Amino acid sequence: SEPDLVMMDIMIKGPFDGIATAEMLQETRRVPVVFLSANSDESTVRRARAAGAYGYLIKPFRPDEVRATIEVALVKAQMETQLRRSEQWFAKTLHCISDGVVATDPEGVVRFLNPVAERLTGWPHEHACGRPVSEVVCTVDEASRQPVDNPIVAALVARELVQSRDTSLLLARTGGEVPVDEGAAPIVDDENQLLGAVLVFRDISRRREAE
Repeated sequence: SEPDLVMMDIMIKGPFDGIATAEMLQETRRVPVVFLSANSDESTVRRARAAGAYGYLIKPFRPDEVRATIEVALVKAQMETQLRRSEQWFAKTLHCISDGVVATDPEGVVRFLNPVAERLTGWPHEHACGRPVSEVVCTVDEASRQPVDNPIVAALVARELVQSRDTSLLLARTGGEVPVDEGAAPIVDDENQLLGAVLVFRDISRRREAE
């Protein structure tokens, strides 16, 4: 069975020290590691932090210090596991829905596209990320063919839900175009700090045909 926690001395026998061993351990298992050391020099602490240390105990240490460090490390590991599972759940959900979804940072720079958005815009995720959303999601008015302001920009400025009133044509990078309904909403944290925005758009070609 998998261990709940590993306590490791930084100075161990063999070709790798405890920090290097912990780094290799993290590549194969997600298990919290608490380092034990007689040293607290800046370079060693920096390496331990980069290795994802959940605790760092300086020798000699008291039993109550060990207990407190272990309890904190286990709680931190549990919270990270729950967060990771939530992220995986949301990512899977966004990959499975039939609407295009694009998420940006507060500056309107693309951070995420789901597969539907990739297909409709013609932008692969790895090429779209880091670009302005108006460059990735290009829409024009269906009647006039004039460019339409991206709702995500308005949502970032107004910090409220923005729904497109008229049908727009989404111009794909590959040259195709489809009629879409689109809307955007800001993403804020518990302190009302703006984290970014999300754009959702739907290909309504089949609905048009049915009508």
